[in-house]
Amino acid sequence: MPGQDFLAANEDFLDGNETQIYPALALARATSPIPSSPGVGRDARPRRNLTRWDDIDWVLRNPELFSSRPALDDIPHTGSKVMIGLDGDEHRRYRSLVSRAFSPAALRPLERDLVEPLIRGLLRAVRGRGRGRAELIGDVIRRFPVQVICHMLGVPVDQMDDFQRWGTDMILGAFDDDAAAKAAAAMTAVLEPIVADRRRAPRDDLISQLVSAELDGARLDDEGLYSFLRLLLPAGADTTWRAFGSVMVALLAEPDLLAEVTANRSLVPQIIEETLRWETPSPRQVRMANTDIEIGGLPIEAGTILEVWTGSANHDESRFDDPEQWRPGRDRSHIAFGAGPHICIGINLARMELRLGVNALLDELPGLRLDPAKPAPVISGHALRGPNEIHVLFD
Repeated sequence: MPGQDFLAANEDFLDGNETQIYPALALARATSPIPSSPGVGRDARPRRNLTRWDDIDWVLRNPELFSSRPALDDIPHTGSKVMIGLDGDEHRRYRSLVSRAFSPAALRPLERDLVEPLIRGLLRAVRGRGRGRAELIGDVIRRFPVQVICHMLGVPVDQMDDFQRWGTDMILGAFDDDAAAKAAAAMTAVLEPIVADRRRAPRDDLISQLVSAELDGARLDDEGLYSFLRLLLPAGADTTWRAFGSVMVALLAEPDLLAEVTANRSLVPQIIEETLRWETPSPRQVRMANTDIEIGGLPIEAGTILEVWTGSANHDESRFDDPEQWRPGRDRSHIAFGAGPHICIGINLARMELRLGVNALLDELPGLRLDPAKPAPVISGHALRGPNEIHVLFD
């Protein structure tokens, strides 16, 4: 593989339905750990792919050497001030303005008053149908995080499916520019009157907090506000439901462990953390070298775009024993939420939703098991990974 084009050697790798991205990444780690690949979408510049833990962790923790600006090209219609594409003081300022809303202290009352009732309500509706069967992704898992975000923001929950579709279209904008542009326009049209209303009469919701948040006397400008809101829905809902789905795929495949976790809920956090490592829901980030530099012994020219495969880092054999195996209880941390100053701002919310979601499923759907009459669930995807269906039976 040395000298070959990474994606040419793995021609199905960019297929959105691809189920196995990890064999290609393992081959790269073993033979050519920083392979090249062509540009993505409107950005035709050649790229280098980082596949090893040490290289990826170093790049993510050194933002002065590696810019996050290429993220704006990957999701061009989300906004020009999307936080994941900002650098330096600009990034610190915007992050400080919104981070308080995602702190453990701010989320604590939401756990009791919002998140727990939402997941329990969804599951009791499934149980109330009295059929003893469900398709977990469509009935519960896909709906749960987006309902949480809609309630937190104060946007219409009855447009939940629209927000979810628009968010996914925008986050995959590098692959379908027209769909991303239409999604951004549609979401903004819904958000604008809500933002205007909260400026006139603030309520107890996240949009009200954002329009009034100040740092050193400065507030979010409109572009910063809408960029954040357009990213929050896909980043806060899409990745979480995919992670939730992958947790249940892994757990349902191990009935003995499922029974053990059902009896001992202290195991739930390690089940979640191992799944985030094993099937990272968003396994790729992007950076750009700010200067001529060397990574892993390879000279990298200034301006080179770097595909930073956090999913590959989470499977690096130098850090994890038998990394392809789902093995809860590992003593090494993963990098599913990123690292450095751009670590996911919603990390506390995501972990809380996953913990409450798994516990609620085990409580509300006793005897949970895969439906043998239906196809086994499959985790798939490239930029976003998760199962599309999980058919189950319950008592």
